[in-house]
Amino acid sequence: MLYVGILIAGCLWVLSLIKALFWKMPRETAEQGLERSDEPLLFAFADRLADAVGAPRPDNIRLDLDVNATASYETTAFGLGRRSFTLTLGVPIVAGLTLPQLAGVMAHEFGHFSQRGSTFLDRLIHRVNSWFFAAIARRDMIDDMIESLTDPEDEGALIMFLGFLLWILVGLGKIVLWCLMQVGLFVSSSLLRRMEFDADRYEAAVVGSKVFETTSNRMYELSVANIVATKHVFDTAQGNYLPDDYAGFVAGLSKKSRKVKKKARKLIEKEKAGWLSSHPPTRNRILAAKKQDMPGVLSSSLPSSALFKSFSKCSKSLTDGMYQIHFGRNYMPGTCRPSSEAVESYLKTMEAK
Repeated sequence: MLYVGILIAGCLWVLSLIKALFWKMPRETAEQGLERSDEPLLFAFADRLADAVGAPRPDNIRLDLDVNATASYETTAFGLGRRSFTLTLGVPIVAGLTLPQLAGVMAHEFGHFSQRGSTFLDRLIHRVNSWFFAAIARRDMIDDMIESLTDPEDEGALIMFLGFLLWILVGLGKIVLWCLMQVGLFVSSSLLRRMEFDADRYEAAVVGSKVFETTSNRMYELSVANIVATKHVFDTAQGNYLPDDYAGFVAGLSKKSRKVKKKARKLIEKEKAGWLSSHPPTRNRILAAKKQDMPGVLSSSLPSSALFKSFSKCSKSLTDGMYQIHFGRNYMPGTCRPSSEAVESYLKTMEAK
Protein backbone atom coordinates (compact mmCIF):
# COMPACT_ATOMS: atom_id res chain seq x y z
CA MET A 1 0.00 0.00 0.00
CA LEU A 2 2.84 2.40 0.83
CA TYR A 3 4.67 1.74 -2.45
CA VAL A 4 1.48 2.04 -4.49
CA GLY A 5 0.51 5.20 -2.64
CA ILE A 6 3.92 6.81 -3.25
CA LEU A 7 3.72 5.84 -6.93
CA ILE A 8 0.29 7.44 -7.28
CA ALA A 9 1.48 10.51 -5.35
CA GLY A 10 4.49 10.82 -7.65
CA CYS A 11 2.29 10.63 -10.76
CA LEU A 12 -0.06 13.29 -9.36
CA TRP A 13 2.92 15.50 -8.51
CA VAL A 14 4.32 15.32 -12.06
CA LEU A 15 0.86 15.92 -13.50
CA SER A 16 0.37 18.97 -11.24
CA LEU A 17 3.54 20.52 -12.70
CA ILE A 18 2.92 19.87 -16.42
CA LYS A 19 -0.87 20.27 -16.54
CA ALA A 20 -0.64 23.95 -17.50
CA LEU A 21 1.08 23.05 -20.79
CA PHE A 22 -2.21 21.74 -22.09
CA TRP A 23 -4.41 24.67 -21.12
CA LYS A 24 -5.54 27.13 -23.73
CA MET A 25 -4.90 30.73 -22.72
CA PRO A 26 -8.19 32.67 -22.77
CA ARG A 27 -8.61 36.02 -24.52
CA GLU A 28 -8.68 38.88 -22.08
CA THR A 29 -10.91 41.29 -24.03
CA ALA A 30 -13.93 41.08 -26.28
CA GLU A 31 -13.10 41.66 -29.93
CA GLN A 32 -14.87 42.30 -33.20
CA GLY A 33 -13.48 40.61 -36.29
CA LEU A 34 -13.49 42.30 -39.70
CA GLU A 35 -13.74 40.71 -43.13
CA ARG A 36 -11.88 42.02 -46.16
CA SER A 37 -15.22 42.74 -47.80
CA ASP A 38 -16.24 44.84 -44.77
CA GLU A 39 -13.23 47.18 -44.82
CA PRO A 40 -11.30 46.69 -48.10
CA LEU A 41 -9.31 49.94 -47.79
CA LEU A 42 -8.11 49.08 -44.28
CA PHE A 43 -6.95 45.63 -45.39
CA ALA A 44 -5.27 47.04 -48.52
CA PHE A 45 -3.45 49.65 -46.44
CA ALA A 46 -2.31 47.01 -43.94
CA ASP A 47 -1.12 44.76 -46.79
CA ARG A 48 0.99 47.51 -48.40
CA LEU A 49 2.42 48.51 -45.04
CA ALA A 50 3.35 44.92 -44.19
CA ASP A 51 5.03 44.56 -47.59
CA ALA A 52 7.05 47.74 -46.99
CA VAL A 53 8.21 46.49 -43.59
CA GLY A 54 8.93 42.97 -44.81
CA ALA A 55 6.36 41.33 -42.53
CA PRO A 56 3.60 38.86 -43.44
CA ARG A 57 0.28 40.32 -44.52
CA PRO A 58 -2.44 40.05 -41.86
CA ASP A 59 -4.99 37.31 -42.46
CA ASN A 60 -7.38 38.85 -39.94
CA ILE A 61 -7.99 42.28 -38.45
CA ARG A 62 -9.80 42.63 -35.14
CA LEU A 63 -11.02 45.66 -33.23
CA ASP A 64 -11.23 46.07 -29.46
CA LEU A 65 -11.49 48.90 -26.93
CA ASP A 66 -7.88 48.82 -25.68
CA VAL A 67 -5.55 51.78 -26.19
CA ASN A 68 -3.12 49.54 -28.01
CA ALA A 69 -2.36 47.67 -31.21
CA THR A 70 -0.97 44.15 -31.45
CA ALA A 71 0.06 41.76 -34.19
CA SER A 72 0.20 38.06 -33.40
CA TYR A 73 -0.06 34.58 -34.82
CA GLU A 74 -2.82 32.19 -33.97
CA THR A 75 -0.71 29.35 -32.67
CA THR A 76 -0.78 25.61 -32.16
CA ALA A 77 1.64 22.96 -30.81
CA PHE A 78 1.90 24.41 -27.28
CA GLY A 79 1.81 27.97 -28.64
CA LEU A 80 4.87 27.61 -30.88
CA GLY A 81 3.38 26.67 -34.27
CA ARG A 82 2.00 29.40 -36.53
CA ARG A 83 -1.42 29.64 -38.06
CA SER A 84 -3.09 32.84 -39.24
CA PHE A 85 -1.53 36.28 -38.72
CA THR A 86 -3.85 38.70 -36.88
CA LEU A 87 -3.66 42.48 -36.45
CA THR A 88 -5.68 43.88 -33.53
CA LEU A 89 -6.41 47.60 -33.41
CA GLY A 90 -7.85 49.45 -30.43
CA VAL A 91 -10.61 51.75 -31.64
CA PRO A 92 -9.54 54.53 -29.21
CA ILE A 93 -6.21 54.86 -31.05
CA VAL A 94 -7.99 54.88 -34.41
CA ALA A 95 -10.22 57.66 -33.10
CA GLY A 96 -7.33 59.59 -31.57
CA LEU A 97 -4.46 59.30 -34.10
CA THR A 98 -3.85 60.70 -37.54
CA LEU A 99 -3.33 58.37 -40.48
CA PRO A 100 0.51 58.64 -40.37
CA GLN A 101 0.49 58.08 -36.61
CA LEU A 102 -1.63 54.93 -36.92
CA ALA A 103 0.56 53.77 -39.82
CA GLY A 104 3.57 54.16 -37.55
CA VAL A 105 1.95 52.10 -34.80
CA MET A 106 1.06 49.38 -37.30
CA ALA A 107 4.57 49.44 -38.80
CA HIS A 108 5.99 49.01 -35.31
CA GLU A 109 3.85 45.93 -34.71
CA PHE A 110 4.68 44.49 -38.14
CA GLY A 111 8.34 45.22 -37.45
CA HIS A 112 8.31 42.68 -34.64
CA PHE A 113 7.56 39.99 -37.21
CA SER A 114 10.60 40.89 -39.25
CA GLN A 115 12.60 39.85 -36.15
CA ARG A 116 12.04 36.20 -36.97
CA GLY A 117 14.51 34.51 -34.60
CA SER A 118 13.80 36.91 -31.74
CA THR A 119 10.04 36.58 -32.23
CA PHE A 120 10.17 32.79 -31.99
CA LEU A 121 12.39 32.96 -28.91
CA ASP A 122 10.08 35.49 -27.25
CA ARG A 123 7.05 33.33 -28.04
CA LEU A 124 8.81 30.30 -26.54
CA ILE A 125 9.80 32.16 -23.37
CA HIS A 126 6.29 33.62 -23.05
CA ARG A 127 4.73 30.18 -23.33
CA VAL A 128 7.08 28.74 -20.71
CA ASN A 129 6.44 31.69 -18.37
CA SER A 130 2.69 31.22 -18.85
CA TRP A 131 3.15 27.56 -17.95
CA PHE A 132 5.05 28.50 -14.79
CA PHE A 133 2.42 31.05 -13.75
CA ALA A 134 -0.52 28.74 -14.42
CA ALA A 135 1.13 25.83 -12.60
CA ILE A 136 1.77 28.07 -9.58
CA ALA A 137 -1.41 30.12 -9.35
CA ARG A 138 -4.30 28.10 -10.78
CA ARG A 139 -6.22 25.57 -8.72
CA ASP A 140 -7.95 22.57 -10.26
CA MET A 141 -9.25 19.10 -9.35
CA ILE A 142 -5.73 17.83 -8.56
CA ASP A 143 -5.23 20.53 -5.93
CA ASP A 144 -8.67 19.76 -4.47
CA MET A 145 -7.81 16.04 -4.38
CA ILE A 146 -4.55 16.70 -2.52
CA GLU A 147 -6.38 18.88 -0.01
CA SER A 148 -9.01 16.19 0.58
CA LEU A 149 -6.32 13.57 1.27
CA THR A 150 -5.09 15.60 4.24
CA ASP A 151 -8.50 15.74 5.94
CA PRO A 152 -8.19 13.79 9.24
CA GLU A 153 -11.94 13.22 9.47
CA ASP A 154 -12.26 11.40 6.14
CA GLU A 155 -8.94 9.58 5.66
CA GLY A 156 -6.81 7.05 7.54
CA ALA A 157 -3.30 7.62 8.83
CA LEU A 158 -1.58 6.12 5.77
CA ILE A 159 -3.65 8.17 3.31
CA MET A 160 -3.06 11.30 5.37
CA PHE A 161 0.70 10.64 5.37
CA LEU A 162 0.70 10.28 1.58
CA GLY A 163 -1.48 13.40 1.29
CA PHE A 164 0.89 15.50 3.37
CA LEU A 165 3.88 14.10 1.46
CA LEU A 166 2.25 15.04 -1.83
CA TRP A 167 1.30 18.48 -0.46
CA ILE A 168 4.94 19.13 0.49
CA LEU A 169 6.23 17.91 -2.88
CA VAL A 170 3.77 20.08 -4.82
CA GLY A 171 4.65 23.08 -2.64
CA LEU A 172 8.37 22.59 -3.26
CA GLY A 173 7.72 22.13 -6.97
CA LYS A 174 5.81 25.42 -7.10
CA ILE A 175 8.66 27.22 -5.34
CA VAL A 176 11.12 25.89 -7.94
CA LEU A 177 8.77 26.92 -10.77
CA TRP A 178 8.40 30.40 -9.23
CA CYS A 179 12.18 30.84 -9.21
CA LEU A 180 12.44 29.65 -12.80
CA MET A 181 9.60 32.01 -13.76
CA GLN A 182 11.51 34.99 -12.33
CA VAL A 183 14.57 34.01 -14.39
CA GLY A 184 12.37 33.66 -17.47
CA LEU A 185 10.76 37.05 -16.87
CA PHE A 186 14.17 38.70 -16.53
CA VAL A 187 15.46 37.14 -19.76
CA SER A 188 12.30 37.84 -21.74
CA SER A 189 12.05 41.44 -20.47
CA SER A 190 15.61 42.16 -21.58
CA LEU A 191 14.87 40.64 -24.98
CA LEU A 192 11.60 42.55 -25.35
CA ARG A 193 13.24 45.89 -24.62
CA ARG A 194 15.79 45.28 -27.39
CA MET A 195 13.00 44.22 -29.74
CA GLU A 196 11.08 47.43 -28.99
CA PHE A 197 14.03 49.60 -30.02
CA ASP A 198 14.37 47.56 -33.20
CA ALA A 199 10.64 47.82 -34.01
CA ASP A 200 10.83 51.58 -33.38
CA ARG A 201 13.28 51.82 -36.30
CA TYR A 202 10.66 50.34 -38.62
CA GLU A 203 8.12 52.88 -37.39
CA ALA A 204 10.50 55.82 -37.80
CA ALA A 205 11.49 54.63 -41.29
CA VAL A 206 7.85 54.71 -42.42
CA VAL A 207 6.60 57.93 -40.81
CA GLY A 208 9.77 59.77 -39.77
CA SER A 209 11.41 60.57 -36.45
CA LYS A 210 9.24 63.65 -35.80
CA VAL A 211 5.98 61.76 -36.24
CA PHE A 212 7.37 59.00 -34.01
CA GLU A 213 7.73 61.54 -31.20
CA THR A 214 4.22 62.97 -31.63
CA THR A 215 2.75 59.46 -31.80
CA SER A 216 4.50 58.42 -28.58
CA ASN A 217 3.12 61.48 -26.79
CA ARG A 218 -0.38 60.92 -28.19
CA MET A 219 -0.39 57.28 -27.09
CA TYR A 220 0.35 58.37 -23.53
CA GLU A 221 -2.41 60.99 -23.67
CA LEU A 222 -4.86 58.38 -24.94
CA SER A 223 -3.80 55.93 -22.22
CA VAL A 224 -4.36 58.51 -19.47
CA ALA A 225 -7.67 59.55 -21.05
CA ASN A 226 -8.74 55.91 -21.12
CA ILE A 227 -8.12 55.58 -17.38
CA VAL A 228 -10.12 58.76 -16.73
CA ALA A 229 -12.92 57.68 -19.07
CA THR A 230 -13.18 54.21 -17.54
CA LYS A 231 -13.52 55.61 -14.04
CA HIS A 232 -16.05 58.23 -15.14
CA VAL A 233 -18.18 55.91 -17.28
CA PHE A 234 -18.36 52.98 -14.89
CA ASP A 235 -19.03 55.19 -11.87
CA THR A 236 -22.09 56.61 -13.62
CA ALA A 237 -25.18 55.72 -11.57
CA GLN A 238 -27.37 53.02 -13.12
CA GLY A 239 -25.66 53.36 -16.50
CA ASN A 240 -27.47 56.58 -17.43
CA TYR A 241 -26.19 59.30 -19.78
CA LEU A 242 -23.27 57.30 -21.09
CA PRO A 243 -21.29 58.37 -24.19
CA ASP A 244 -22.61 56.41 -27.16
CA ASP A 245 -19.07 56.04 -28.55
CA TYR A 246 -16.49 55.15 -25.89
CA ALA A 247 -13.54 55.53 -28.28
CA GLY A 248 -14.77 58.98 -29.30
CA PHE A 249 -15.07 59.93 -25.63
CA VAL A 250 -11.50 58.82 -24.92
CA ALA A 251 -10.15 60.63 -27.99
CA GLY A 252 -12.06 63.78 -27.09
CA LEU A 253 -10.69 63.83 -23.54
CA SER A 254 -7.14 63.26 -24.77
CA LYS A 255 -7.40 66.29 -27.06
CA LYS A 256 -9.32 68.74 -24.86
CA SER A 257 -8.52 67.92 -21.24
CA ARG A 258 -5.59 69.91 -19.88
CA LYS A 259 -5.37 67.60 -16.86
CA VAL A 260 -4.99 64.58 -19.13
CA LYS A 261 -2.22 66.23 -21.13
CA LYS A 262 -0.42 67.35 -18.00
CA LYS A 263 -0.63 63.89 -16.44
CA ALA A 264 0.69 62.28 -19.64
CA ARG A 265 3.70 64.61 -19.72
CA LYS A 266 4.51 63.84 -16.08
CA LEU A 267 4.30 60.09 -16.68
CA ILE A 268 6.71 60.32 -19.60
CA GLU A 269 9.13 62.45 -17.58
CA LYS A 270 9.05 60.16 -14.52
CA GLU A 271 8.91 56.78 -16.28
CA LYS A 272 11.69 54.53 -15.02
CA ALA A 273 13.44 51.55 -16.53
CA GLY A 274 12.85 48.37 -14.54
CA TRP A 275 14.56 44.99 -14.60
CA LEU A 276 11.27 43.34 -15.54
CA SER A 277 9.93 46.11 -17.82
CA SER A 278 8.93 44.87 -21.25
CA HIS A 279 9.31 48.35 -22.79
CA PRO A 280 12.11 50.92 -22.44
CA PRO A 281 11.13 54.36 -21.10
CA THR A 282 9.32 56.35 -23.79
CA ARG A 283 11.71 59.29 -23.54
CA ASN A 284 14.64 56.95 -24.31
CA ARG A 285 12.80 55.61 -27.34
CA ILE A 286 12.06 59.13 -28.57
CA LEU A 287 15.72 60.08 -28.12
CA ALA A 288 16.85 57.02 -30.09
CA ALA A 289 14.43 57.89 -32.92
CA LYS A 290 15.68 61.49 -32.99
CA LYS A 291 19.28 60.30 -33.36
CA GLN A 292 18.28 58.30 -36.43
CA ASP A 293 16.75 61.47 -37.95
CA MET A 294 14.63 59.59 -40.49
CA PRO A 295 12.41 61.65 -42.82
CA GLY A 296 9.81 58.91 -43.36
CA VAL A 297 7.98 57.96 -46.56
CA LEU A 298 4.35 58.57 -45.56
CA SER A 299 2.67 61.89 -44.90
CA SER A 300 -1.01 62.78 -44.73
CA SER A 301 -3.36 65.07 -42.86
CA LEU A 302 -6.21 62.54 -42.86
CA PRO A 303 -7.54 60.98 -39.65
CA SER A 304 -7.07 57.25 -39.13
CA SER A 305 -10.80 56.69 -39.41
CA ALA A 306 -10.52 57.51 -43.13
CA LEU A 307 -9.40 53.91 -43.64
CA PHE A 308 -12.83 52.65 -42.56
CA LYS A 309 -16.13 52.60 -44.39
CA SER A 310 -18.07 52.64 -41.13
CA PHE A 311 -15.73 53.35 -38.24
CA SER A 312 -18.39 55.03 -36.12
CA LYS A 313 -20.66 52.01 -36.48
CA CYS A 314 -17.90 49.61 -35.42
CA SER A 315 -16.92 51.74 -32.45
CA LYS A 316 -20.49 52.19 -31.23
CA SER A 317 -21.15 48.47 -31.58
CA LEU A 318 -18.16 47.64 -29.37
CA THR A 319 -19.26 50.32 -26.90
CA ASP A 320 -22.77 48.90 -26.74
CA GLY A 321 -21.41 45.41 -26.06
CA MET A 322 -19.17 46.70 -23.27
CA TYR A 323 -22.07 48.49 -21.58
CA GLN A 324 -24.32 45.44 -21.78
CA ILE A 325 -21.67 43.29 -20.10
CA HIS A 326 -20.94 45.80 -17.35
CA PHE A 327 -24.34 47.28 -16.54
CA GLY A 328 -26.61 44.36 -17.48
CA ARG A 329 -30.28 45.19 -17.08
CA ASN A 330 -29.49 48.69 -15.82
CA TYR A 331 -28.12 49.62 -19.24
CA MET A 332 -30.59 51.71 -21.27
CA PRO A 333 -29.25 52.43 -24.79
CA GLY A 334 -31.83 55.17 -25.35
CA THR A 335 -30.26 57.33 -22.65
CA CYS A 336 -26.79 57.42 -24.24
CA ARG A 337 -25.62 60.78 -25.54
CA PRO A 338 -23.16 61.74 -28.29
CA SER A 339 -19.54 61.38 -27.21
CA SER A 340 -18.77 65.03 -28.06
CA GLU A 341 -21.55 66.12 -25.72
CA ALA A 342 -20.25 63.79 -23.02
CA VAL A 343 -16.75 65.28 -23.37
CA GLU A 344 -18.03 68.85 -22.98
CA SER A 345 -20.14 67.84 -19.97
CA TYR A 346 -17.14 66.18 -18.34
CA LEU A 347 -14.91 69.22 -18.90
CA LYS A 348 -17.51 71.55 -17.37
CA THR A 349 -18.22 69.42 -14.32
CA MET A 350 -15.21 67.21 -13.53
CA GLU A 351 -12.36 69.21 -15.05
CA ALA A 352 -13.23 72.27 -12.96
CA LYS A 353 -12.74 70.33 -9.70
